[in-house]
Amino acid sequence: MLGKTHIAFSLSLSSLSALAYNHFYAPLDSILLWQFYIGVSFGAILPDIDEPNSLLGKKTFFISHILKILTGHRGLTHSFFFVSLFFALTFLIPNFETLMIGITLGIFLHLLGDMMTPSGVPILLPFSQKNFYILPLFMRFKTGGIVDKSIALLSIIAFILINKLILI
Repeated sequence: MLGKTHIAFSLSLSSLSALAYNHFYAPLDSILLWQFYIGVSFGAILPDIDEPNSLLGKKTFFISHILKILTGHRGLTHSFFFVSLFFALTFLIPNFETLMIGITLGIFLHLLGDMMTPSGVPILLPFSQKNFYILPLFMRFKTGGIVDKSIALLSIIAFILINKLILI
């Protein structure tokens, strides 16, 4: 998936959790909702920091090159270990729980998105290098292709519609 598709896909799916929270638990404060969405957006592109040509990799040139040399693209940053690390940080960084939950969810949804591509994701690193997928081979799509761009467009539309329901 392209960076913009990761963001749109993650925002649309995470908005469903915001809608459920708003409906079943308590009305969401708009500041907390924005913190959550900012976290999701950042988390949605964070795993690709190991790729110098990615959306985030271009902004963190030195870091992305080092990570690519050490772990390769779709290495440790594309594993449950990485998701778990950020989940643990949620409890260690006071007053930023909403942002950290958003980042963690964004990372998880990034992995889910990459599991729909032909390359898959080695989610069990460092214990196994096997790539995992959530779609059968004939349904997996190429990064930057028409399906990728269509997912981005549909995700943006879904995000807008779901947030209209939240804000009612």
